[in-house]
Amino acid sequence: MLANVLLAALLLVFLAWNFAQIPIADWLNFELFLLSVATLALAGLALCRPAPRRVDMRWRTQAICWISTVYVLLFERVPIPEAVWLVELARWSRVIFHSLAMIGLIMLGRSYSLLPALRDVQDRYLYRWVRHPVYMSYIVADAAFLVLQFSWWNLALAWFAAMLFVERARLEEELLVQDEAYRAYQKRVPYRFIPFVV
Repeated sequence: MLANVLLAALLLVFLAWNFAQIPIADWLNFELFLLSVATLALAGLALCRPAPRRVDMRWRTQAICWISTVYVLLFERVPIPEAVWLVELARWSRVIFHSLAMIGLIMLGRSYSLLPALRDVQDRYLYRWVRHPVYMSYIVADAAFLVLQFSWWNLALAWFAAMLFVERARLEEELLVQDEAYRAYQKRVPYRFIPFVV
């Protein structure tokens, strides 16, 4: 129960940090609204989720999970490019893929966890097509962010985060394959990130 309360508190701190970003561009308001609603939903889910049957508590796993959660705080803010159509495309791509990530997290329901944990297998909605739709959505949203806020630092950070998500997915599956239901799910859904590709 303490872990659930701590995770809910972490999510609320993350929510407060997002609103503390000043100055904020008008176009971010909708994205922040969606992020806020999803974060509050996740905090509620974290409070009522059942205890996992098993959790990967290795220090390396914890480091990867925590870093891949807070890396967004390190993105550098730079001037937005002039190309209007490209900016609009990147903005809406970012909103759409962040929304998909939040939907994916909410779809996990009470199985949501920061660390790899063995709970119920979710195979509905986005999880019918790929096993890690949330990580894929974050990677694409970060690519859209690079169009809006390009710097070599942001490029390196986005690449590093993508590698963390790939490793995080591998670590999760290392634990989840201990469950027969997850092994059957892997057979039904062979793609980790992109349907019919990988």
